[in-house]
Amino acid sequence: MANKNINFDIVPIFNQSAKGVWTDFVYVENFCNREMFNLYVSEDVVATYLRDFARNLGQWKHNFAFAAYAEEKMVGFIQGFAFEKSSELYSVYSKETFLEHLYVLPKYHKSGIGTQLLKAFEETAALMSSKVVLTPLKSAVGFYEKNGYAYFGDMEKNLVPCANKVVPVFQWVKKDFDVKLNVTVNNHYLQKNKYNPIFAYLNRDSEIDGVIIKTDTENKMWLNHEQDKNKLRLCRCKLERALDKVK
Repeated sequence: MANKNINFDIVPIFNQSAKGVWTDFVYVENFCNREMFNLYVSEDVVATYLRDFARNLGQWKHNFAFAAYAEEKMVGFIQGFAFEKSSELYSVYSKETFLEHLYVLPKYHKSGIGTQLLKAFEETAALMSSKVVLTPLKSAVGFYEKNGYAYFGDMEKNLVPCANKVVPVFQWVKKDFDVKLNVTVNNHYLQKNKYNPIFAYLNRDSEIDGVIIKTDTENKMWLNHEQDKNKLRLCRCKLERALDKVK
């Protein structure tokens, strides 16, 4: 039976190495695996798992992550990273995002959480990737097919950049963006604060008209002042609203 009456928030996790985040991830994943495979996971195994994640974190070029919260508790998450793929045979070069984990606690299945996590992941991945690639569990194939994925060895889905939307930006690297920047952004400032919350506003042509970042001391915003006053006001409001929702 579908569980449609759950209130939940989808929140971008900009700094996955922050205190407690990996612990929450591991709790959700291990609980789901125990339910699925009837496994018992010891505290030593969990501790090793956490150390491995912490070590790998710095090696991944971009670390996309969103969590679902219900009743102030993490009940699901999605996590992955971008990588560059080339083929000498066809002289093809592309940027892809690999979806590594998507888990939702069994109690919250069929509530729409998995679909919303996937949608948020795809929207931000589309800033710098042409597609999402994943290796699914057999039991999850139907879920991904319903969300537009198809088999090509693994499962994958081509991405289209968002329009009229604010999306989070993970580990900002300006050269990685294929979308047009209509704002002059202090890239050094962003690099220095790359694990802080950063959002970009994309206009109807999927061009970036605004960027906002939250630091410990201030919020910094860059806007395209060539747009008309109403669009400028909308851009500013949407960026500020997105930053206010970050936990």
